[in-house]
Amino acid sequence: MECNVGDPYQEYRGEGASGSTAAPDWTVDNNRPIIWAEVYSNMQRIVYTDDQWTYNVTKLTFGGDGLSTNPGLVGTFKRMTHQGVPALKIMKNLASKDNQDNDILYLDCAFKVGGIDDRARSSITIGISRASSDVYKGSIQPVGNTGFVIREANSSINVYAGLLFGGAKVANENYAVDWKKQVNGQLVPLTNDDGGNVADTSNHTIRITNAMVNSALNLYAIFKDKAGKELTSDIQGVIDASDPLVIRLNAVPADEVIINDDDTVVYTPNVVDSDGNIKTEFANKFKFLLSDEKGKPIVGAYDNSKVPAASQTITAADVDKASPGALVVEIVADDTF
Repeated sequence: MECNVGDPYQEYRGEGASGSTAAPDWTVDNNRPIIWAEVYSNMQRIVYTDDQWTYNVTKLTFGGDGLSTNPGLVGTFKRMTHQGVPALKIMKNLASKDNQDNDILYLDCAFKVGGIDDRARSSITIGISRASSDVYKGSIQPVGNTGFVIREANSSINVYAGLLFGGAKVANENYAVDWKKQVNGQLVPLTNDDGGNVADTSNHTIRITNAMVNSALNLYAIFKDKAGKELTSDIQGVIDASDPLVIRLNAVPADEVIINDDDTVVYTPNVVDSDGNIKTEFANKFKFLLSDEKGKPIVGAYDNSKVPAASQTITAADVDKASPGALVVEIVADDTF
């Protein structure tokens, strides 16, 4: 799932004259998150249809103007088209006196590949928290509403590292960013096409090219104050859809969401080429490296970080170890393992 503001996040800021107040304010159009999916098959982008959206456990319904019509959520969401595919815009604030923890938005959609009808399901977490006058929140965001997918060969995307303090934007000149990537479970400097380290810019915007992404990239932004003190960090996945070899996750459940203590997510990946053929030489040759959002390694209940395996089970306890952030799963395929 993609979002024009990176990971959607909002803080409840208390009660005002007209009700709950929140930051960023999603009643302001420039602040509103737009959420959509990028679906690919054999290096070709798929335009999906019959988009069905669920907010937590409520299946959303919409009127002719595209606005949601569910009781208690009237006008909160709007169906629209973004980047040529169905999308959802959040029109109202979600953080409130009664909602100060994370929400989940699900998408179920239809598509056709090779004349065969199929459906896909995915989800995105909407970060919701209580007011914090002294908490930093960093966010890697796509520039130009393109998302985090490099769609074509010899192409690139631009990303921006934005910082909030107490829900309000921090001026670019008041912080710095160290750009890093995850390689074999370790955080190392992000390198450019020539192998040199990527330096931050005055507007904290950098370019990510195909050559910098090996099918998938876990991109980290480490936010620091002008004295070099670390403030917070963020991670975002970047996909190179033009890569001739890609890892299919084959996650069960497909939305990779764990809610209850006995829930699990099982990855049984394979490597496929640009024609969709499974490369059997990679069978049982995957390592699964778990970490928190700061890059700190986590040993899972089922540890397949050192010995190659065919699958990986993620438990609720694994997710709890990464709290308060998300669990990061890096899957490494190597036919020499």
